[in-house]
Amino acid sequence: MRSRGIAPPSLDAIVTIFLALAGWHANLNPISDNSTFCHLRTGQWMLAHGLPRIDIFSFTAAGTPWVPESWLADFAYGAFDRAVGPVGLILFNAAIGATIGALWYRLARRITHDTFRATMISVVSLAATYTLWSPRPLMLGILALLVLVYIVELPDSAAGRRPMLLMPPLFWLWANTHGSFVLGFAYLALHLIGRRLEGAPLSRGRERDLLIAGAIALAVCFINPYGYRLLAAPFHLAARYQALSGVVEWRHASIASVQGIAYLVWIAVFSAAILTRPREIGIRGFVVAIPFLALGLWAERNIAIAPIAMFPIVARAWAAPAEAAANRRAFNWAMAVLAAVLAIAWTDPVFRRPGLDFAGYPVAAMRSIAARGLLGSRLLSTDKWGGYIVLNYGPQQRVFMDDRYDVYPQNLTIDMSELLNKRGNWPQTVRKYGIDVVVWPAADPSVDTLGDIPGWKKIFQDRDAVVFSKR
Repeated sequence: MRSRGIAPPSLDAIVTIFLALAGWHANLNPISDNSTFCHLRTGQWMLAHGLPRIDIFSFTAAGTPWVPESWLADFAYGAFDRAVGPVGLILFNAAIGATIGALWYRLARRITHDTFRATMISVVSLAATYTLWSPRPLMLGILALLVLVYIVELPDSAAGRRPMLLMPPLFWLWANTHGSFVLGFAYLALHLIGRRLEGAPLSRGRERDLLIAGAIALAVCFINPYGYRLLAAPFHLAARYQALSGVVEWRHASIASVQGIAYLVWIAVFSAAILTRPREIGIRGFVVAIPFLALGLWAERNIAIAPIAMFPIVARAWAAPAEAAANRRAFNWAMAVLAAVLAIAWTDPVFRRPGLDFAGYPVAAMRSIAARGLLGSRLLSTDKWGGYIVLNYGPQQRVFMDDRYDVYPQNLTIDMSELLNKRGNWPQTVRKYGIDVVVWPAADPSVDTLGDIPGWKKIFQDRDAVVFSKR
């Protein structure tokens, strides 16, 4: 009997592979994110000294109780770095991106029953969140919300049939890696409210299982090294919104930014679904989608999260009436080979270049400070550069501020914002905080006023940074 051989991969499999490859490629660049530098240094500290309980990286908040809300992610970063160096951290984040890309499409495909529709919806919604991807614990938050949405939206799937088994560990991992776990509980609550408004009782069936699973998950989340304070950390940060208004990622989405444009495109797609298929969206769809849509408009950083709760609703509105037949043309083999070639070509350079990228950071300036024996002084720098200093010189050199905005007093955050926006009073600031050394972007001419203060002088300058010190 003649053998048929191995069947070509389906078109669905090819699309899954390419969206996974896109997520993989998105995180293969050398790490230059200042927030990641802080997370990495915190993980290194944990491996050497255990979990921190107070601030260990600044002199302005030294000794202040500190809850590193991403402690588990920090620990993983430190472990990967210790095992294989920064390359391990890059590949870890690339794997998360690949999983997000693949799972995103599979969820859309299960709902729409059509490859083309699922691909279009996935690409447009992924493009919006993709613009905010960075090698931070946020990536774990994105993946966790996507898994939760998969469980809720697909009750007939293997994961959807086991919410009480899967949701508690999912939320525990989420709560210990990123503060966005709060949005997971919000999503679950909105779903149940929407279902109740549609007439489904919460005392039996699927809704009862989800409600019990959510309650168990919340209880389990209190089991962590920091107790209730870890769960309260996102609310503590949100309460500082006034001080955070000067931070770019906390501002309203701007149509002048790539993130804003991508999100507006997604809003247009969602609006088209509302206008053409309101009945298919249903009450539950509106109850879930509208708050998340507003969340993305409220702060640019939320654009990374908002489309995850919304795209399955659009997919359901435009679902095909019947399951499409699998496409298994021989051409699909060529696409699979192309994907493998791209994966190798994009991954190979990771092992042949530095894993950390310090371009644009005050590398030479900090070396100059170290050479002059000034490490350990009360040093004022930007919050962004604080991450670089923490990673390479902390805790010997403590910083004025980094991007852990929940740690610092609000008046200090406001003073930093004033300096960054060239509205600050340099003489007043250095006296107020007892500053000895200032490392500041050379492109900001306002810092030159330090040279007019008696007892201060410029001791270094290159194209990136300028250093002033007390004589």
